[in-house]
Amino acid sequence: MVRFVFIKKKIIKLKNARSEINKNTFHPYQVGIVFRINKKRIYIVCSKGAISCEYKLKSEKKIKIGSRLHTTSKKLEQSLINF
Repeated sequence: MVRFVFIKKKIIKLKNARSEINKNTFHPYQVGIVFRINKKRIYIVCSKGAISCEYKLKSEKKIKIGSRLHTTSKKLEQSLINF
């Protein structure tokens, strides 16, 4: 399954997400922040640990550690209507 999210108005395609077991606990305000990047995967803070996903940018810019992923409420509402 493929999902689209945004970093500073740039679209990122995420796929093949999997749950990662972390001993670290994250603050609730850190949800959505990229904390590790490999060649093919990024690691994102979630409410109960972290997930890793394969990613692809539509632009040539790179993702940086500390970037926050988000989806606008308008896009979330559209996905519920189109579901």
